[in-house]
Amino acid sequence: MGGDGRRGLAWAAAGLVALGVAVGAFSLGRVYPGPDQGAAADEAADMSELRLDDEAPTETLARAEATPQLVISSVVVYISGAVAQPDTYALPADARVHDVVLAAGGLTEDAATDRVNLADRIADAQHIHIPHSGDALVAQGEDTAAPANAAAELISLNSASPAELEELPRVGPALAERIIEWRGANGPFQSVEDVQKVKGVSASVFDEIKDLISVE
Repeated sequence: MGGDGRRGLAWAAAGLVALGVAVGAFSLGRVYPGPDQGAAADEAADMSELRLDDEAPTETLARAEATPQLVISSVVVYISGAVAQPDTYALPADARVHDVVLAAGGLTEDAATDRVNLADRIADAQHIHIPHSGDALVAQGEDTAAPANAAAELISLNSASPAELEELPRVGPALAERIIEWRGANGPFQSVEDVQKVKGVSASVFDEIKDLISVE
């Protein structure tokens, strides 16, 4: 082979070697990213974590707002006066006086409905009194002490029926029956204070009924 042929082969071999080196460098670059590429990947991961951290408080706040709050669901009230069954009743917290009246069996025929706001809201431990049409009006601030000749208008502990006793504040059917049973077992009440000997007539109950009862 002449000199020109040998030089051609040498150039061809050199070209193949250069091509192999270029291909190898490209492959290594894909498998092992350079410093700049690795730093960019780490920075992207850090930004993703920051976004997740920023979203966490929002999710926590949403869960806190969704937590149900404790609310009062019912109240207990006492109703007396011109209703079928004066007693204590448990009703929803948003109930009205009208709802209490219905729970107590409704109004009696002589109920003075024009003197009661049946649409009024109720509160826990409230005492609601429905007056009879014949009950005397008591003005606010007026002296409520009964005059000497008013004894006949008071409820007699010694002769009142269960229904009459139930007209007293905080006296329901059970307590009215105990008052009559005590009267039958021990004889007539000698004073209005004696009613405190009946089980269920506490000092607070007596304070509410003492000006409405007599022993005549």
